[in-house]
Amino acid sequence: CSFTEQGLKPRPKLHNPVPKPMKNKQSWGNEHAEVMVDGSFSSGICGKIEKLVLQAKYHEALELFEILECKSIEDNLLNSSTYDAVVRACIGLKSVRGVKRVLNCMVSCGFKPDQYLSNRLLLMHVKCGMMVDARKLFDDMPERNLVSWNMIIGGLVDSGDYLEAFRLFFMMWEEFPDAGSRTFAMMIRASAGLELISPGRQLHSLA
Repeated sequence: CSFTEQGLKPRPKLHNPVPKPMKNKQSWGNEHAEVMVDGSFSSGICGKIEKLVLQAKYHEALELFEILECKSIEDNLLNSSTYDAVVRACIGLKSVRGVKRVLNCMVSCGFKPDQYLSNRLLLMHVKCGMMVDARKLFDDMPERNLVSWNMIIGGLVDSGDYLEAFRLFFMMWEEFPDAGSRTFAMMIRASAGLELISPGRQLHSLA
């Protein structure tokens, strides 16, 4: 229906219209993201990053994160859910560059991850093959739970560092004697990789 049919008159045009907020446009392929340069910047762009990750559009999410990164360092805009989304994107792409940017942003903003996000960061390093950095991150963790231990041990087994995997396993066993079947499955792989009988016997005695 037209305005006339609805009994409404069109709003008269103003001679000096109120200027609209400025927008920055970034394009990726056929898609465009409009970023408002105002108070809604934080929630809008963080929400878009999380949505892109849910859609498995990891490249676009990381590119958008780079736009947000500079402002985040100044204003500490990112929250745990957005960091978690970016971590997932890095894992999906196995992006070493992305991993380094995420950590740099966290350190620069003074962001302190909780236990869950700390484990996610550890997983990100392991999945991206950054085992030296993963080990340092693991050693520096203020709290480590069974998930943390399984992640670093699994990464060592996957990378072929079987002796170090066993060393950490026995350290973990002192704190978590009820490690579970998943941990033993990893250590059986490590034992097979070493091609030695004695580690297998030690595992059998602990099971």
